[in-house]
Amino acid sequence: MTTVSTGAGIGEPVPHTRPITDQDQLDWCAHLFEYRRLKALMDADEALGPTAASEVEQDCARALLAERHGGREAAMRNPTAAAEFKAIMEADNAACARQFREFVTPCDLAAVRLAVTPAPNLDAAILKIAIIKERELDSFGEMPGDPFDFVAADLERLKGCVA
Repeated sequence: MTTVSTGAGIGEPVPHTRPITDQDQLDWCAHLFEYRRLKALMDADEALGPTAASEVEQDCARALLAERHGGREAAMRNPTAAAEFKAIMEADNAACARQFREFVTPCDLAAVRLAVTPAPNLDAAILKIAIIKERELDSFGEMPGDPFDFVAADLERLKGCVA
């Protein structure tokens, strides 16, 4: 993997300003593949997997509980129903934690690896921008610097290239 400078400010080196190498291109392809694979897995979980099933199960449990007690407000005044609501919320929190641990965090970390890898061409740089925005990497604590610096370095390096 390419070593990059982070936090490029005024007078500091900008990340990956050297020419792109064959290894950089291989790294880009490998990191893009891994990001797309993890993103697809996360999307499948949300649509078809345990997260989707958990959401349906918990929504049904909340609706049935509210219906049995004459609405959510009435159920919350009933100590037994309130305890059941609390158990449903705890199950929801556990499912959310599992989803983040198994799918969201690995996808975000793969996006970071891709964001710090030199983009081999303009299309790759544009894709990098879209992924940074989609995964909100500008506010992600694992990002080793300002995402703009990585993209700006790509675009500077690509200046004058012919498609």
